[in-house]
Amino acid sequence: MTDTQYEPAHTGLLLMDPYNDFLSEGGKVWPLVEEVATEVGLLDNLRAVTAAARAAGIQVFVVPHRRWREGNYANWNYLNRDQAASKQNRVFEDGAWGGD
Repeated sequence: MTDTQYEPAHTGLLLMDPYNDFLSEGGKVWPLVEEVATEVGLLDNLRAVTAAARAAGIQVFVVPHRRWREGNYANWNYLNRDQAASKQNRVFEDGAWGGD
């Protein structure tokens, strides 16, 4: 195995969907993930890896793949369970605390 080096200028840390609804107490999805997130130290690990990346000069990117907006799923005849719950509960709502 070789020791690979990455140039900080050509490297990035991608944080996918770090929404309040997902990662914060009071978030709409937090009760579903809290036990495992707490057990594995998710929030402390996210803080540590983000701080390490920034200290190494690596850019940190927040990658929100979706947010709930009025009209989502309009005219959809068949929603899966997660889509129906997202529509009903406005999970990751754009412009709301949970979607920040």
